[in-house]
Order: sequence, then C-alpha cells, then structure tokens
Amino acid sequence: HPGRGRGRHTGLRSSSGYNRTLSLKPARAIAELLIQRTGIKAADISTEALGENRPKAEGWGISARAENRRVQAIVRTEKRELR
Repeated sequence: HPGRGRGRHTGLRSSSGYNRTLSLKPARAIAELLIQRTGIKAADISTEALGENRPKAEGWGISARAENRRVQAIVRTEKRELR
C-alpha cells in the first residue's frame, strides 16, 4: 500500500542513543501535521529516528551540524488499475 516515511537526522555531538531519541521528536511532529492537514491516514505514515546514521555533511563544525539537523520525507505511491 502507499506509504510515506519521515526520518529526522541530528548532528554528531551526542551519543547515538540520545541522537536517535532526539531525532524522533520532529519526525513524529511532521507526521502528525501531515495527518491533520492533508488527510493522509496515520497507517500510511511511518517515522524513523535516523540520528547520526546518515549525515548529509561530515564534520563537527556549526554548519555541518546544522545541515545534519533535518527532517527527510520519502513519499511512495502505488498505482492501481481500476476495473
């Protein structure tokens, strides 16, 4: 079935567990907004805490950490043939 994924990334400063917990909060908030404002069903949305697993920018500088604090959305659709 169609699915929409929300993942949130964090900077690399804290522990892995803390970053995963921290990254889940905004991912869930975005998912909730989509449910409320678009009519997408909650069952069609999943959230994932990515933490520091897939950084966009490498390094410890302020700009790299800021770039890694992001919510990433993946939208999957499924075409169905109507008969």
